[in-house]
Amino acid sequence: MDPNLPIRQKFRSLEEQRFVPRDDGDWNYYPRGFANSGYRVSAAVRQKLLAEPFSRLPLVLISISTVIGTWFIHGFENRLLFVAATVLPAGILLGLYRRSWLRVMLAQSPERVSARPKAERHGHEAKS
Repeated sequence: MDPNLPIRQKFRSLEEQRFVPRDDGDWNYYPRGFANSGYRVSAAVRQKLLAEPFSRLPLVLISISTVIGTWFIHGFENRLLFVAATVLPAGILLGLYRRSWLRVMLAQSPERVSARPKAERHGHEAKS
């Protein structure tokens, strides 16, 4: 991976490594890694999976409200508790939302594919 790439493109490259091209033009997608079974997806579904699953608006709103909220709270411990009480549940909820979105997207998959053999897994990871 090129160290000069912006961080967003580095993470996109990591996500793209989970796709393996098929001979018929579709892709095999392994969301939990190559050791687990994956899904056969079309090029259109692949593009949707590589796009952002949710907008940045919830993250921005949570961040701004947390910063503004800490202005009105006195004491380091109280501020830390406030940040934990707002950011952790929000992170969990956004993670659950992304997981349900991924489940809906993969429901369009015509078939499940088996895990890649160990020799192919290491060969594919070495190429990427």
